[in-house]
Amino acid sequence: MMKKLVFVFCMAAVLSAAQISKALSKHNGGYQNTTMPTLTVAEVMVLEDDTPVKVTGKITKQLKKDKYMLDDGTGTVVVEIDSDEWNGNTITEQDTVIIIGEVDKDKGSVEIDANTVMKQ
Repeated sequence: MMKKLVFVFCMAAVLSAAQISKALSKHNGGYQNTTMPTLTVAEVMVLEDDTPVKVTGKITKQLKKDKYMLDDGTGTVVVEIDSDEWNGNTITEQDTVIIIGEVDKDKGSVEIDANTVMKQ
């Protein structure tokens, strides 16, 4: 019985340590380059792969788990937003967002790989 209790206690300690480590590594903010010009989706479509970009628009729908459609009035582009990039924001179709990330060109498609998502 004592061995089982020690085992359960050790497992709880390991899981707690993993959760604390995960929480500490979460990106909660930092420096943002405010001088980076805001580009249109039309401008993004002709940029080279891995070019840093900042775009503003509305997320109109979720396509897959981490893929969303962004519309800025000049066009639409798929934006990949990993769960940790939302930074606690809740976004609806009515919200205007600022996306900071990089152009991701692959197999003829153009996407933005988001590093930051903010409400405007």
